[in-house]
Amino acid sequence: MEAIKSELKQNSPSVAFKSVSSASGGVASARQPGDLPRSLQQLYDIKCKASKTEDEMLQYAVHSDQPCVIEHQDIPEDIWVLGKPHMLHDLSRFCTSETLNHPISVDPTFNFGRYEVTPVTYKHLFLKSKRTGSAPSFLGPTALHYSKKREVYKKITHAICNSTPNLARCGKGFITDGEEALFGALGEELRHATGLRCFRHFRQNCQKKLHSLGVQKATEQQMFIDGVFGTHSKEGLLDAEDKLDLKKRMREAKLIMEKNETEITGKEPNFWGYIEGHERMMRKCMIGSARRKAGMPLDGSDTPLRSYTNQSESINNKLTRMKEAITKNNKVKTNLTKLKFTRDVWEAVDNHQQEEMRSALAGMSEEYELADIVTYLQVPTEEWFEMNEKQRMEYTSRFNKLSVDDVMAKKKIRVADAPATTDQRNEYRDFPDDLQGQLEAMGSWTNDLIGKIIEESRELLNNPNAVQRKPCQIGNEAIFLVFGKNSKRGFYECKVHHDHIQCTCKNYRYNNMCKHSLCVAEIVGLLSEHMSYLRKSRRQKNPTKSTLVDPPKEAQGKKGGCHKNPWRPTNRAGTNQDSMPQRPYTELHHNDEPFGVCFLCDVPNERKNDACKQCHVAFPRRQLISPFDIVISHREKWYYPHPQNPSRRLPSAQLTTRYYCVKRSCILSRFPYFSPSLLEINEPERSRLQKSHFDLLRNELDLDSPQ
Repeated sequence: MEAIKSELKQNSPSVAFKSVSSASGGVASARQPGDLPRSLQQLYDIKCKASKTEDEMLQYAVHSDQPCVIEHQDIPEDIWVLGKPHMLHDLSRFCTSETLNHPISVDPTFNFGRYEVTPVTYKHLFLKSKRTGSAPSFLGPTALHYSKKREVYKKITHAICNSTPNLARCGKGFITDGEEALFGALGEELRHATGLRCFRHFRQNCQKKLHSLGVQKATEQQMFIDGVFGTHSKEGLLDAEDKLDLKKRMREAKLIMEKNETEITGKEPNFWGYIEGHERMMRKCMIGSARRKAGMPLDGSDTPLRSYTNQSESINNKLTRMKEAITKNNKVKTNLTKLKFTRDVWEAVDNHQQEEMRSALAGMSEEYELADIVTYLQVPTEEWFEMNEKQRMEYTSRFNKLSVDDVMAKKKIRVADAPATTDQRNEYRDFPDDLQGQLEAMGSWTNDLIGKIIEESRELLNNPNAVQRKPCQIGNEAIFLVFGKNSKRGFYECKVHHDHIQCTCKNYRYNNMCKHSLCVAEIVGLLSEHMSYLRKSRRQKNPTKSTLVDPPKEAQGKKGGCHKNPWRPTNRAGTNQDSMPQRPYTELHHNDEPFGVCFLCDVPNERKNDACKQCHVAFPRRQLISPFDIVISHREKWYYPHPQNPSRRLPSAQLTTRYYCVKRSCILSRFPYFSPSLLEINEPERSRLQKSHFDLLRNELDLDSPQ
């Protein structure tokens, strides 16, 4: 039953029916009747039942790699509160600190689906927007719900406060557009926070009130708006610093506003009654003392800035643009499902902001840069790319965990030291250059077949998931499981003997040669013994037709869409291949870096440094005997396998140090351009070298005198 359910998650019932039947071996090989599906109708019933009982959003939340749901309630209303750990931690450190903080902003948005979306936004105080020069707005926990009742908002706020340390107890302030249900729910949960009212929304409400009273021209309304909100040259009611200052300003403005309204409308003034009705709201949510208590930043004159829901509208705009990119303004797709919104809109915006934050740490972000208080944590670009992926993620994680107090104390971030190689990807592994020549000399296989086998064996060799050792109880028995796409089990077994590798594939049974055995022989270090075994072993006659390569051209029958003769470039006049200058460096490891001399005791004791890079002869580490306790070092690039296609190799971006034995044959074989002038001996090593060392360098590398 579990196999059927697993197949139905990926395939249709008909395909799943065939897959389950074939996997169990059919009627002939099944161990019991329960291994086989009863009928195709059974699979249709199972899939129908699963689609009715499983919520796609719930399944996504359960199987997501990172927690993304804070709270979910079905009764009395379907409510989803989305949030990630870094969002909750940012709310705790940027909205509760006594030293540096900024109020959160909550403003519902719409037009995403048949539900309401209410994101909580905050200012990332460790970053600075390149466009505005201020802290950028970041997406925080977001609620998906169907009504705007106070009880619903209270459940949402309660879930966020329970998951965010110290937010309910130490939260400084929040900003809303004035919606009573939302404002009341936030104030009830954030007990010690000061609720602020958006200035722009209150201005719009005042303009609507004036319009309803007969003051409809913009120039006429401006006199009243300036009296409440002020101008650059004259302060208004909301510029009051405290309660007493507000009362004084209201007494002075009352007569002026009533007189102006009477002159314009010719009726009894009513706008001042509207202002007086909002006096308590202005006193608690808008004047200077309220903004200062909520943690609004100060301007140059030590006055707290006015509160707006701009940060919420900025995030709402990013969510909307992301939705439009998905739907491509298609009206049919206007209503997104909750899963579609969460996966393709909400997470996409959050991932983009986190990626830009990581780029800002390396000074490469197009949107953000580090704030002045954390510039000491900036990582130079070159140093960032010398770190491996694990170190970069560790540095980012520790940056996200820094509190405001840590930053004020100039606490630094320390990550684990990088190993000798700055890139942690495995080096590209290859067979000896003469392997194909040795196989061709045996005369048992065609050259094309040998080349194809070596190419596919090289792909297995560089795929970290293609070869694994099989667990066994016998200590001296080694069996490797090698991936095989034509095998029913998905792999072949390669048993290691003292002089060869034995494989269970058909090609090995036919003539003792296959890509799996070659790959394992190279891994365990028995390739030379395996080649000697192939020379002595008996093999059957070559097959007349190979499934790996095309038949030879002299064979009868159609050869496919290829020309009989290979293509040759036209020999244009004026081009002489012999006269063209030769490139000084023909291999990836060739460069202008000088060669050095170092002692074996100073070489990092790692597997890649155990032997000479050219001749693969192990260095004598167990007993250091002069003068054979020195090696030649060289900084060079190297190849590593492509992550998606192991048969391809990619060049490294950084240089790493390789070591070679002091032999003329090794050095000249790998570096034909080598000359004694390229050998540099540092002062510490030169002081430790003895006469026997100089004699060895003179005999092997023609070094007359150390430099």
